[in-house]
Amino acid sequence: MRRSRIGLVAVIVVASLGLSVRGEAAPAVEPASSQDRPDSSPSPQPEPPLSPSEVAALKARIAALERELASARERIAQLEAELTAARAARPGAGPGAPSAEGGESLLSPHDLLARLKERLAADFPDPLPADERAQRAHLRTLTQWVNAINREQRERIDWPCRILSRDATDAEKMYVELEAIDPQNGDAVSEPFVIDWPRRLRPVLARFDDGSPVRLRGLLTPQLRVNESRSDPGTFDIPPLLGPFVEFRYAVQVTALMELEVGRVPPPALAPQPAPPVESEPQR
Repeated sequence: MRRSRIGLVAVIVVASLGLSVRGEAAPAVEPASSQDRPDSSPSPQPEPPLSPSEVAALKARIAALERELASARERIAQLEAELTAARAARPGAGPGAPSAEGGESLLSPHDLLARLKERLAADFPDPLPADERAQRAHLRTLTQWVNAINREQRERIDWPCRILSRDATDAEKMYVELEAIDPQNGDAVSEPFVIDWPRRLRPVLARFDDGSPVRLRGLLTPQLRVNESRSDPGTFDIPPLLGPFVEFRYAVQVTALMELEVGRVPPPALAPQPAPPVESEPQR
């Protein structure tokens, strides 16, 4: 009897332990969070196509822009044509261009000097800058102006002149002094000026004595230079200044020399022709 009770108690204890172990071995499972779920948001949809009215509006805008562009190009072409005409009308504004501003033509290099003095004064009316930096900028602008004048102011000449003297310094160089005259009466209308005489035309010059009236044809070209050390003419003004820092020099390329009968109306001047290349013959 006693043994039966002991066995029953043992069975009860073992059963209790088994239930306890089974309870600890079954942990609770948490439900899945929203972060672990696959993304279920809808994908972006393409933009709807433009409506016919919107397409028509864009086409109309493009057409308007194209019309504005064509109008701008036409205006640019018109302005360029006006600029070209203005340059052609300006005296000596291109190779071989006539120089009849107000009906007055050049009779000597002194006339060219006077004309360019007026133009420099008109293009640079302000007084010289006192600041060193501003003066350097002014000199750069002057250099551009001088280069433009030297390119543009080439001019064919047909001058009634008188030979004053000639000086052959060597076999290559000869200088001839002349003065412009009135072809009707032979009176001088300019101060004397000197030109380099080309060697190939020395035989032609030899046919005329000093004092002879002649007709000189050729090409007159300014050869202005910027001299930063000359702000005023100085005592002798050689070479003459157009204005502060701008020296006046010139070259005459002689193409023909003919006899001139004073009192006889000279034949019509040459029609404008393309100017030939200028020889570098600096004047003294």
